[in-house]
Amino acid sequence: VENFPGVLEATGPGLVARMRRQAAAFNATMVSDAAVRVDVSRSPFTITLDEAEAPLYARALVVATGADSRWLGVPGEHEYRGRGVS
Repeated sequence: VENFPGVLEATGPGLVARMRRQAAAFNATMVSDAAVRVDVSRSPFTITLDEAEAPLYARALVVATGADSRWLGVPGEHEYRGRGVS
């Protein structure tokens, strides 16, 4: 991870693990599922999930859509991954 504020050196999974530990310290509820509908027209927000039977209600919502690199296939690209080439 090269562009996250306050983080000089971290891998994506390492950063997620640190975020989860911090959230757990504040008794946050963490749910790993796909949101199929989000209603933010009023508070609390209503989040309908793919696999859950009942919706979730929340006053705050973190949207983590993920990212995937698109590699060019140029010489040196593989050797410099994670060292400034991304």
